[in-house]
This record gives sequence, structure tokens and C-alpha cells, in this order.
Amino acid sequence: MVVLEARAVCSGASGRNGGHCRPDAFRGYTQFSELHGSEQAKKILKSEAITLGKVAEFVENNKVECELKLRPTVDVALTNEFAEYNANALARAKAAGVDVSGVKTLTADQVSKVCIDGCDRF
Repeated sequence: MVVLEARAVCSGASGRNGGHCRPDAFRGYTQFSELHGSEQAKKILKSEAITLGKVAEFVENNKVECELKLRPTVDVALTNEFAEYNANALARAKAAGVDVSGVKTLTADQVSKVCIDGCDRF
């Protein structure tokens, strides 16, 4: 594993990236499959999840002092177009056999409750 950091691990962006350490569960499948084919698209998405797991493992095994917390994330579609894009990408990825078992589609009311109550609760 390689971590690129200007100073010590977790002293800069690798420790304070505001949630950017987040694998793509399905959304990139559409473009990846068009560019590289379905099998490679699935491998790309799987690789992202593996990478996050390896980072968490590295932090734990090496007792890296940082604020890494694995937790669910929420995408909020602010336009109908983005909501449709997400729904189509999810359907295509699922049909291709991408593991999307951790993906949940929530209503606006459910999202409001999750965001107020905390993402650890869904």
C-alpha cells in the first residue's frame, strides 16, 4: 500500500479530507462499463471498496493516530436528473452483478430523519 502525504500520515489531506475516502458503490458503473466493458467496470468498483478496507486495516494494524471512522454515507439528489441518473446507474450495476446490497434508496422524509438523527442509524 502507498499513502502519499506531504508530511506524516494523517498530518494533512490523508487525515482530514472531509469524507472523501469513499468508494463508489455503483454510480461509476455506467461510464466504466461503456469505456472498459462490464467485467472491468465491476473490478474497478470492487477495487475501490478493497482500497478503503486496506486503509482501515493499515490504520488499525499500525496504530495510526487519526480520526478514521467507517460509517454509511448519504447522497442527496438535488435534481430530478441526478435522481434518475442514480436510479439508472444502480439498476444497471445491480443487473450486471455488482454487490449493491449495502445501498439503500431513501425517501426525502427518510433522508431528513437520517441527517438529523445521525448517519449511524440507518
